Amino acid sequence: MKDFFKMLAACFVALGMWATAGFIFSAVLIGILIASSEQGPRVPKDAMLVLNLSMNVTDTPQADDDLAVLRSALVSNEPPTVHLRALLSALDAAAVDDRIKGIYIHGSFLPSGMGSGFGALKEVRGALVRFKESGKPILAYLRNPDTRDFYIASTADSISLNPMGDLITPGLAIERYYLADFFERYGIGVQVPHAGRYKSFGESLTRKDMSAEDKEQNVALLEDLWADYLLTVSDARGISMEEHQRVIDDNAIISPAIALEVGLVDHIEHISNVLARLRETTGVESGSKSFKQIDATQYIRVVSDYGEFNDAEDQVAVLYAEGTIVGGEGRNDQAGSDRIGRELRKLRHDDSVKAVVLRVNSPGGAAIAADIIGDEVLRMMDAKPVIVSMGSYATSGGYWISSHSDRIFAQENTITGSIGVVGIVPNIERLANDHGIFFDGVKTARHADMFTLSRPKTAEEMALFQTWVDEAYEKFISLVATGRGIDQDRVRELAQGRVWSGIDAVEIGLVDEIGGLADAVRYAAETADLDEYRVVDYPAPRNQLEEILKRLGGGFNPVASQVEGRVSRRLREMMSDLEMLDVFDDPRGVYAIGPILRIGE
Repeated sequence: MKDFFKMLAACFVALGMWATAGFIFSAVLIGILIASSEQGPRVPKDAMLVLNLSMNVTDTPQADDDLAVLRSALVSNEPPTVHLRALLSALDAAAVDDRIKGIYIHGSFLPSGMGSGFGALKEVRGALVRFKESGKPILAYLRNPDTRDFYIASTADSISLNPMGDLITPGLAIERYYLADFFERYGIGVQVPHAGRYKSFGESLTRKDMSAEDKEQNVALLEDLWADYLLTVSDARGISMEEHQRVIDDNAIISPAIALEVGLVDHIEHISNVLARLRETTGVESGSKSFKQIDATQYIRVVSDYGEFNDAEDQVAVLYAEGTIVGGEGRNDQAGSDRIGRELRKLRHDDSVKAVVLRVNSPGGAAIAADIIGDEVLRMMDAKPVIVSMGSYATSGGYWISSHSDRIFAQENTITGSIGVVGIVPNIERLANDHGIFFDGVKTARHADMFTLSRPKTAEEMALFQTWVDEAYEKFISLVATGRGIDQDRVRELAQGRVWSGIDAVEIGLVDEIGGLADAVRYAAETADLDEYRVVDYPAPRNQLEEILKRLGGGFNPVASQVEGRVSRRLREMMSDLEMLDVFDDPRGVYAIGPILRIGE
């Protein structure tokens, strides 16, 4: 026994030594990186700007990248994150930077959460097109590009494909999982009152297949998104849309030989050939190891002053509402109603802020949380202009908070609308009973226990839930009618929980204009009669050191993330969607949330 305690004590000492050593190592590494970051990255003359697509592009700004190396080593298993507006500004700056010779594109996107949606990527693509207008070249090297990757890479003057690579661009599809049979087998009950024929969020919980209404809206949505992709890429590569569609339909995954034959790529070659051309382009001798370059994430730090008038006193504030709309503060990847409401109040009382652009990239969430944010937007409109810029998603609660504004901008491939309300009422009675667990109790009123998970709701109780859902839906209809200046009966026709593409939303009056974040900022400045102004992001991102210290012990593995399989990605998406149910906090279970449309190949 004595030896046991000696061994136990030795283990504790060893663990303490390892913990101390780990802390010292982390502290030293942080110190080294902070010291080195003070010098900042340098841009070589005649350098290529390297755009590695192996990232997640988010609307919301992230912490400053001074400690990017440490974050890659210690932050939890997430892909590198790049702020959309920072990336757009860097690409625009590179077009007029004499040190930048051109852009080199490689890698493959790692979408996560609401990031790297087609709406955001359309803005990235637009910035690359503007870069080409400067006369500087764009080169791309691809291994197995998917639809997102090729949508961006198609801007290149020269596209090289690995000899063993393929174009994985079989088309767009929406496939949803349905849990009704699973819940039934395991004794979990879910009752879903809803308002709107197309309000399909709850169908995953109560059906075994896609409803006719959901299929109808999804077909129309995908047709618009696919038309944008096909037209954009075909035009860039100089082939007809009909020929492009035929090649995709005949092959699904397009081989290098066919891609070269039809003109989708320019070269079939290994990376060594591409590197040789890059060395030549940047004036580096053939025997050298690499070409002159600066990574886009580093270049963002070089041109971190986004606006043209960075000394101006007047501001156009860009406030981000990204992720599921929840009550309270919310996590970094959620739109917390208290946090966003507080920011709106600050901006309203800040005399230096002359206009606000509300950037929305959200499928919605709790109806009460959306209403809290929407009320603050209404109050802001009484004080200064409010312009909405929709990202890849602005559905349901995301549209709720957008409906009252001076103007709404969206991309052609933005997913918006879904004006409807759904209730989620789960119970675990059979699951508990099957495992020998039973419930009993007393109450002082007929409906005192109606929110319990221990039993299904009675017909009378479900009627009450439906009443709350209908009341929220009618308020939603009224808000949209007032904010958009549309008759309520017409809004009711357009609503029904149906999702629309940005291009359709403009035609039916739910959106004012096709355009990106920069267009919204310019319009806000014009509306506020500003000649010189700064563009400032809100809320301010958490300090990078705080982020690292908060998440010490994790570890992003860039190799593992880049080779994430389709099965693991699908499981991660399912878990992410189901996790949303846990953060919903409306006491009545009433939510203005649209379906999470995982659009892929």
